[in-house]
Amino acid sequence: LRVWGPISLTLYAETAEEVTTDWSFFAKLGEMVAEGVPLNPVTGEAEIRPEISDDSIPGNVQVWSFGNLKAKYREVDESLSRPGMPWHPFCKEEKLSPSTVYEFEIELMPVFKTFRKGCRLWLKVACDDPVFATWDNTSQYVETPFIPERSEVRIHHNSKYPSHLLLPLVGAAPEVMRVDSPLKDAVPGAARFVT
Repeated sequence: LRVWGPISLTLYAETAEEVTTDWSFFAKLGEMVAEGVPLNPVTGEAEIRPEISDDSIPGNVQVWSFGNLKAKYREVDESLSRPGMPWHPFCKEEKLSPSTVYEFEIELMPVFKTFRKGCRLWLKVACDDPVFATWDNTSQYVETPFIPERSEVRIHHNSKYPSHLLLPLVGAAPEVMRVDSPLKDAVPGAARFVT
């Protein structure tokens, strides 16, 4: 399975909270391998990405893509959007009402990955992310209350509200000429350019 290009996740969600706090959605897409964490094709070593991994991710999952969206900035400019690339102008805050289903289009980082037979795709959707919260300690993008509150956000997936993950699948093509990776001789940590 070849997934090459931009990715987006469309969610239809609501909450029953009378005082709706602003939500943030965090999505992570990964590869689940039965034999353990996938290996880096260049180094042959296990590929762990601490910048986007946290304790809630199973040990046999390699995260390949991630994205987030603050719910009040869910507006999408259709004229600037492309498949897998929703364009959010982030200009106008849109308030949330309780028991109302809203559409959220979340752009994830592009992926250029060929998944091997036997691997499974893994998707995590959450309203908080411990890794992101450590990066973002000044902008209040993730508003963490001093006293944790339990709130329920319901994601719908049916014919009326078709939540879905949009993947850019590329069909199999015959190998015309074998091309080695430009990084086949790369050494981790080595200078990238020679002057």
